[in-house]
Amino acid sequence: MSHREQRQQEWAVFWCSLLGPLLCGDIAPKEAAGFLAELAERKCRFPDGEFRKPSRATLWRKWKLYRQGGFDALKRKRRKDRGQARKPSADMIDKAIALKKEQPLRSDETINQFLEQQFARRMAKSTLYRHLKHAGATRLKLGVAKQKVRCRWTRDQSNALWLGDFQDGPYVIAGDQVVDTHLSAFIDCHSRYVIEARY
Repeated sequence: MSHREQRQQEWAVFWCSLLGPLLCGDIAPKEAAGFLAELAERKCRFPDGEFRKPSRATLWRKWKLYRQGGFDALKRKRRKDRGQARKPSADMIDKAIALKKEQPLRSDETINQFLEQQFARRMAKSTLYRHLKHAGATRLKLGVAKQKVRCRWTRDQSNALWLGDFQDGPYVIAGDQVVDTHLSAFIDCHSRYVIEARY
């Protein structure tokens, strides 16, 4: 067994030991939410040697992976960008700043299209904004927008306009399955009365 395969095995064993009561049936699926929430509050030693708390989202994902693919599904996947530099080069940063200063209305997506053509790489939105802000090359600092414009949607009478929106809800147990939920709500723009809201 290669070193990489051994490390993958260690990660899979780690998640199995952490989720053991749930995987072995000691914890019923309907009690999974409480068990995982409690587990997320405990610090433990990870296979990389660090002591930290596992996130609740990660625990849910690992449990789902195990139910779908068993032990092998818990093995840590090799990063696709392994062996490549993750930090943007100075030339790449300078190019991004120049592109923004040349046309302040350029979005992060447009700038990344230019960067991809020249450097065969993209820059994360948060990283790009951090460098632009440091160089004084944001829309605000370049004078394109002096302040945020906020408009309140309203009408002169009730029922002239309703607005609807959707939001991710909590996970629920349906039988032996974990199901994600969504909240949908509609509000009247004049009275601010909630017409309907349901999961």
